[in-house]
Amino acid sequence: LDIDLEENFTNQNWIEIYWTAYDDNDIITHYDFYYKIINQSWILEESNMVEKDKGFYTDEDGIYQFMVVGYDLAGNQGFSISESIHIDTKEPTPIITDIPSVTDSTTISINLENKEDITNLTLFYKLNKEGENNLNNIWKKYDDYLISNLPLDVNVQEGYEYQFQILAYDLARNHGNSNIVYIIIDQEKPEKVKNLKLSEGKTITNSSIDISISFTASPSQDLTEYRIYRSISSSDKGEIIASIPSGEQYLSYKDKNVVIGKTYHYSVVAIDRMNFE
Repeated sequence: LDIDLEENFTNQNWIEIYWTAYDDNDIITHYDFYYKIINQSWILEESNMVEKDKGFYTDEDGIYQFMVVGYDLAGNQGFSISESIHIDTKEPTPIITDIPSVTDSTTISINLENKEDITNLTLFYKLNKEGENNLNNIWKKYDDYLISNLPLDVNVQEGYEYQFQILAYDLARNHGNSNIVYIIIDQEKPEKVKNLKLSEGKTITNSSIDISISFTASPSQDLTEYRIYRSISSSDKGEIIASIPSGEQYLSYKDKNVVIGKTYHYSVVAIDRMNFE
């Protein structure tokens, strides 16, 4: 039997099968054509054939074998059985594992949740500066890989938003796209607050007063809060005495636990989404 395929895997559900026959007396009269799915029984597809070819269609994926039985005038039989043919018409359904939405790393790891039936893959990416419109960006090829190369370590640049997608292939050359994952690379610390001022307030008791701390917001766009530190030493940041949510342009805080006669050092730092100060 000769199957019209270059490999034993195909993503087509129509196969052309040819055969030749030899008999010393050249009196072969007809052929019967059988097929079976592996581990199942032979099924007679067509009998009393005189042609030496057969088109076979299946709507069910699986591993198939084919058999042709030839008959001569005396009723003698001869047969031939094909090698196994894997028919696979279903595309892979790769799913990229979750990655953080924001990271300060210089490399990120790309992996798949489901690797079954995938032999090789191509990684594609898009990138744009954070905050810029990415509608007109086109997918670019990063590289080709075997499934054994996973997970993939991908180098990334500060200040960019990346999108990643995988095109996966199986042995039959079916291919399918994965989900799209997004990540922002943020390695920079936020900018400092401005116009930090301290002013003495009213006396609360004979031994203590309150101190008013005011400042202008940091111009960084990814802030979550401000932390106010107080120390009795200029060489030490000290302890956090307050956290103020970001969002306002002008901010202030009153420290009501100040002992008269002591020296205090205050610092105000902006905190971003990466918890950088």
